[in-house]
Amino acid sequence: MNGGRKSLKEGKNLSQKVRFGLSFLSCGIGLVAIALLVFSRSILWGEFVFEDFNRMREGSMGMGSSASVLHFRPIVVLSYWLQSQFEGAITPHGSVFCNVLLHALNTLLLYVFLTKRSFPSLVSCKGRSLSASFGVAILFAVNPIHTEAIVSGMDSGRAELLAFFFGFLGILAFSPQKQSLLPWVLFFLAALSKESGALFPVLAISSSWFQGEKPSFLKWIKPFCVFMLMLFVGRLAVTGAILQSDVIHFVENPLASLPFEERLFNSIFLLGRYLAIIIVPFPLSADYSFATLSPVSLSGASSIVSFVFIGLVATIFSLGAFMLRTRSIASFALLWFFLAFILTANILFPIETIFAERLAYTPSVAGSLLLGWFLLLVRDTYPRSAVGAFSVVVIALTALTIHYQGAWQSKEKLIERQVALFPNSVKMQVNLAVLRSGQGHFDIAEEAVEKALSLYPASSDALLLRARLYAARGDNSGAKEALQTALFHDPLHLDVIEMFVNILLKERQFEIALPLLDRGLSQNPFHEGLLSAQYRFKVATENLAGALEVQKKLEAIGSDDPDFLRIREQIRELMREKIVLDEQSVSENVVTPSYPE
Repeated sequence: MNGGRKSLKEGKNLSQKVRFGLSFLSCGIGLVAIALLVFSRSILWGEFVFEDFNRMREGSMGMGSSASVLHFRPIVVLSYWLQSQFEGAITPHGSVFCNVLLHALNTLLLYVFLTKRSFPSLVSCKGRSLSASFGVAILFAVNPIHTEAIVSGMDSGRAELLAFFFGFLGILAFSPQKQSLLPWVLFFLAALSKESGALFPVLAISSSWFQGEKPSFLKWIKPFCVFMLMLFVGRLAVTGAILQSDVIHFVENPLASLPFEERLFNSIFLLGRYLAIIIVPFPLSADYSFATLSPVSLSGASSIVSFVFIGLVATIFSLGAFMLRTRSIASFALLWFFLAFILTANILFPIETIFAERLAYTPSVAGSLLLGWFLLLVRDTYPRSAVGAFSVVVIALTALTIHYQGAWQSKEKLIERQVALFPNSVKMQVNLAVLRSGQGHFDIAEEAVEKALSLYPASSDALLLRARLYAARGDNSGAKEALQTALFHDPLHLDVIEMFVNILLKERQFEIALPLLDRGLSQNPFHEGLLSAQYRFKVATENLAGALEVQKKLEAIGSDDPDFLRIREQIRELMREKIVLDEQSVSENVVTPSYPE
């Protein structure tokens, strides 16, 4: 009798496991399908689109400014190499498709993670339960704040997606009570995808603690120290530095030049803005550089509002910390948000950007959790309204995502939208000037340049464009004056140096051009434009041996610079003519011997 009951119970348990497995599988497939469908239209667009027009130029990062931050992201490089091997070349379609696929997989990993954490059911409809993990994963899948990371084609967007992918695999493999190499390998891959991926071990430990496990400090602190040491040594060996906050451009991140207390004040303020825009992602922007966002002063009338906002942010996080004892979803969400942003919120040190939606990819898990928590409250209070409320939120987020993707369809659409919404962006005014000058609308380009310089007179990018506009109408003296001003503000701006050197070479002012050329090449020995200028300088000064050395460098990097190709072909033609003349000369000087009869 007892044996029969036991068999019946085991059969019932097996049946429940099978039903759960099928339900879990169907939910996972549904989530992947939703994530793919929401972002599928962006795969069809055939253009790389960045928030900075000059990054759209192949092989260029920014306008050649010295304001670059060295990255150590070999997994991202490897992903593009694999893509190029599969496609034959890196195309916009393939890049966005890979990003969308990664986002779908990340959504699935989040669902597995939340299911493993055993969150309660979110809504109930006709006796069929929809788990909170499924609901939160849907909210994550359709959140429009992910658009930049997924559809822009930026390497930094791919970095966010890969770091999330490997980081969540590491969290799923992590157990604070067991010693295993696998999660640390995955965490290391996350950190090699994006520097902030180094935080995933901390997120894993926090998640385990939230679940009720008690992590052994001694068991995880040793591998964590080894993990961080390997990252620091690797970054130092490859980039020569651990942090490079001294080369961050003011336009990209005006917080970098502030004293610590002012930067901290502004960082906390922007952290609150991140939280707000993750939960209510509207309006969204591809660019938050100066003066779309400007630092908030500690004195003045505007600071009062800022202090009130920061007080509100501090209150929210204080309540979250207080609620950690209860292990509520809201407290875990706030903990996740803060830990995920600790390296990229300009709090510990300034980074290369003041604010960017792509940086919110991993922290946005917190926003989805908070929305899910709110819907749980709705379910408990108004159980019949829960499904409707959830559906409205999902439909609204999906509509915003699809609409916002349209802005990333092309360079022109993105720039026009940004300038219309945020006309005080120096970067976007510069982008507009580049766009319109390329279309031949020089009057509009000049207006945009002057607008950018009125916002920030020290903008070397805007000064460079002013020089180009002057040169286009034959005013080389005006162009040189603008270039000199640009170099005063940014002595290592490589595109400014390149243009200045080219003008000086045409005017045969070699004694002025040579020091500038050496300065630029000392910063980037393989800068194509500067190498081309050096090649022309060597040819002009009849240093053919030196020209041949530079020619080898240009050929090694696959240069298609038109001036280099033209002069190289001219030299080759001259060499061919010289060989023909030498052969003719030899044949004419040969004496035909005569033999006696």
